[in-house]
Amino acid sequence: MLMLTLVHDRDRSTASSTGAEVRFASEAALIAAAAKRHPEAARVMWDRYAVMVRRLILRTVGPSEVDDLVQESFLRLFDCVDRLRDPERLRSFVAGVTMRVAREELRRRKARRWLRLTDDGELSAPPSRRGGDVEAYEALNRLYALLDRLDADTRMVFVLRFVEEMPASEVAEVLSVSLATAKRRIRRAQSKVLTAARNDPSLASYLGAEEASS
Repeated sequence: MLMLTLVHDRDRSTASSTGAEVRFASEAALIAAAAKRHPEAARVMWDRYAVMVRRLILRTVGPSEVDDLVQESFLRLFDCVDRLRDPERLRSFVAGVTMRVAREELRRRKARRWLRLTDDGELSAPPSRRGGDVEAYEALNRLYALLDRLDADTRMVFVLRFVEEMPASEVAEVLSVSLATAKRRIRRAQSKVLTAARNDPSLASYLGAEEASS
């Protein structure tokens, strides 16, 4: 997909091997403790999912107030985690809470533009610091300008499927929709991005491999 050609590989996080990690080795134990606001459970939940939550916020709504939005996502998570009946779906549940926070923020910022960030949250370096690849840098900026024109729901679907590389089944879980609905939204988001990209000289050259495999 076009996004995968331009965006850096995703971050990988490794949970620390502490006594708390051992204590909450099962997702069921972690969920039960987090629902009771157990301090160690809150820290383990943060260690396991903060990187993902921050990345989703950054790539969906941009850098402004990202720390507040990450904190808000976790506060809401602890308020509703006791509603999760299948512990194996905790990752999708966390992502779903995060995307609801992101959707609300997008609606508040509807008229604002957002920029692509590096995975650590710092602004991308200017072209002169990126090996002189001005063309790729410009294409990346144009891609994110394109995404900024999408409605909130379409943008979220695109980020989940083509940036986070979640399978359609998990996208459905995160957004609390049926698999058929998720697939339909994914196709629509992909079509919108590709259609717009074909009309942008900075992006058109990146479409060859994708369209050839379609």
